[in-house]
Amino acid sequence: MKKNILKIVCFIFFISNISYSQYFADSVISDAVIELFKIADNEKKDNLPNDNSIVEDDSTIIDIDRIAQLFYRVFDEDPVGYNFYLKQKFQKWSAVRDLNELKPAMKIRRLTERVAQKYGIPFTEIIKTPAFLRCKFLFFSSSYYTEGIISSDFNFIVEDVLKGNKYFKVGDTITVRMLPDIECPSPEFKVGNSYIIPFGTNFSTGQNSFNIVFHYLVENYNTLIMGIPPKIFSIENEIVLNGEYMGFPEMNWNEFKEYFKNKFLIFN
Repeated sequence: MKKNILKIVCFIFFISNISYSQYFADSVISDAVIELFKIADNEKKDNLPNDNSIVEDDSTIIDIDRIAQLFYRVFDEDPVGYNFYLKQKFQKWSAVRDLNELKPAMKIRRLTERVAQKYGIPFTEIIKTPAFLRCKFLFFSSSYYTEGIISSDFNFIVEDVLKGNKYFKVGDTITVRMLPDIECPSPEFKVGNSYIIPFGTNFSTGQNSFNIVFHYLVENYNTLIMGIPPKIFSIENEIVLNGEYMGFPEMNWNEFKEYFKNKFLIFN
């Protein structure tokens, strides 16, 4: 399962001709990143995230709220710094390889599950998503990736920014480069149509560079389903469609913007 998750992450690449360098230049290992990992370091192998006792007293609930706030700040303000720091923490863990110590990524996973117990998985996934953009699909193209591999390139223009306005603005043109396969198919787009698309970041440790990726909005932390493309949300006649993941079947675009802000951006 871990191999498949890594394969998904490695097989989806995004390059923005405007925002690419901006993510990297603005990235620092922020105080929020350090605090989040400091809290995560308290996670032990015998602390199960499905232990209902974690929400039995007010002090624990406050801690969960703080973790949720940190998730929001980290992925909204410094997602690449998070990936840098995760790499550093993993290198330290790997040098010692204490089998009684959870891997850094697993510690963060435990915190994610704790937050999801209170706020739900969709809310938790969305606050951990660096960018939600309304984009119009312009055209499909392909390009040489490496060693005879051709990538599928999806070209967009940003029409609005729901989340991620530190790095994106209306009018930015972006190209999503993807290497889809059976286990990781690409979303389907129609030229001229608009979509709400969640984006995340993937720091490439080998080249000291990074990519931005389609962010997978997970529905269940206990089950991995292969062969499903990343979630996107269609907009037709200014109506947001198939939004069940966010709590509605369809909604007027202007109403949705307020809904999204009030429901998911509560830590602004």
